[in-house]
Amino acid sequence: MTRVFPSDHEYIRRTLRDFRVVQDGQRWIARLRGEGKFRSAVFPELGAPQVLVELIPLSDWRRPSLPLRWLSALRLPYLAISLFPLLLVLCARIGAGPGVPFSLTLLLFASVAFIHLGCNLWSDYEDHLRGVDNPGQSGGSGVIQKLWIPAVHLRNGAAFLFLLGCALGLLLLTQLPSERPAAIARGSQRAEQAEP
Repeated sequence: MTRVFPSDHEYIRRTLRDFRVVQDGQRWIARLRGEGKFRSAVFPELGAPQVLVELIPLSDWRRPSLPLRWLSALRLPYLAISLFPLLLVLCARIGAGPGVPFSLTLLLFASVAFIHLGCNLWSDYEDHLRGVDNPGQSGGSGVIQKLWIPAVHLRNGAAFLFLLGCALGLLLLTQLPSERPAAIARGSQRAEQAEP
């Protein structure tokens, strides 16, 4: 079953966020095709930017298992871009003196990793809504375009990872030794000694 809507129609905006739709009391998977930001096909005879909505019966919807879909969405190989500089700083710190406590190191790496993974998911979500990632394009994980994970789920996953990463970062800050009070105390002692 197919339907055609203007690209700014509420049905299209809603389907961009979640491709699982209910039509005539039945559940379908909606694949969007059209012009403009839907560059997978062009319909010049329709005049204004139009979008073809191809409704796929839910029973015909095939996708990988849940863990494989989310592993693909997270784009784990790119995590090294964020973690490698931290590893270099950690190695330099260990070489300069006493080691950094393992718990602090774990908190630091986990905080950065969760925020990075959240950025990967958010990037897919935003690029999909803006039309940057399309079925015929390379870029992003492609899980939305392949109809593996609805965009709204990626948005929610990104928000969860951002919150988790920030919470671990705040926990890390509470565990770090505070050198400022000691520096203030040393400064006031020097000031007292300098007085006649």
